[in-house]
Amino acid sequence: MNKNNNISENLIPHPYLTTTELDFIENNYFNLRRSDASRKNMFYLLSTFSNYTKKPLFDALPQDADSYINHLKKQLQNGTFKENYCCCVFLELRKFYEYAEDWECIDQNPFQAANPFQTNEKLLAADLPSLQDVDTLLSICAGEPMLYLSVLLAFRMALPISEIVSLKKEQVCSEHGSQDIYLRMERQAGKKEKTSFLLIPKDILLPLKQTILSTEESYPYILRNKHGRPYAKRSLQNLLATTLEGSGISIHFSALRSLCLFLMLIEKVPVGQIADYAGVEGRWLTLYDHIPEKLRLDASKYVHLRIV
Repeated sequence: MNKNNNISENLIPHPYLTTTELDFIENNYFNLRRSDASRKNMFYLLSTFSNYTKKPLFDALPQDADSYINHLKKQLQNGTFKENYCCCVFLELRKFYEYAEDWECIDQNPFQAANPFQTNEKLLAADLPSLQDVDTLLSICAGEPMLYLSVLLAFRMALPISEIVSLKKEQVCSEHGSQDIYLRMERQAGKKEKTSFLLIPKDILLPLKQTILSTEESYPYILRNKHGRPYAKRSLQNLLATTLEGSGISIHFSALRSLCLFLMLIEKVPVGQIADYAGVEGRWLTLYDHIPEKLRLDASKYVHLRIV
């Protein structure tokens, strides 16, 4: 148990949360937050949802999420809640379940539907790692080629961990007559499949090529664990956490992806292009419009850093 584990003891009663869920929240999800106030707010929202459904968090179904969304809408209509608050609740719950899905604690995120609430407020980046932390991370994991490449794919190409672990060699392709190399991604766009070609930054090409050549030609995936099989999402998350033990920093793949999106916005890349590249809705990216001054200063020092 880490030093933040007493937070859950002094907050809203949480009779339906299991020991497994509390351990996951306090020893994994809390690490995404850099302040006790942020952790307490997050725990309050999770406990409130669990109490509403009268279920453990990991047992929640899409119909439970729909019911809670309708509950929030009613509170909005009668003036108990404001729309900004409802939006933040929805986004917090979706983010938690995305993270739980990455760690394979659940099979499906119950909050997969589009956000039904609007907000004029912007989400802050206070809980994102600094670019100095990422620079340190790249140095630490340089001795783990598979992990090093995974970090680059999240940080430089905004790939979620679910796509990173499932990448296949056949997805690496080039355009006839061009030296540019792309990743061909098959993504879901509503109810349709959409093919995207993501330009691979030149400084990722060498570690990508080395990783591919380190596996047998017949092995279809790009990444391979020490047992010669594809990584599970949880295994790759655990490898990152283990590698960072004792370093004084804690970074997760979801934070690396978010930081990549922030850097694209700082560089004035059009929102539509970022949305297409990252496979997200353009409306979702507007939540990142507020770029903290600290991150702007960091970016001025690191955004042009070449990975070697």
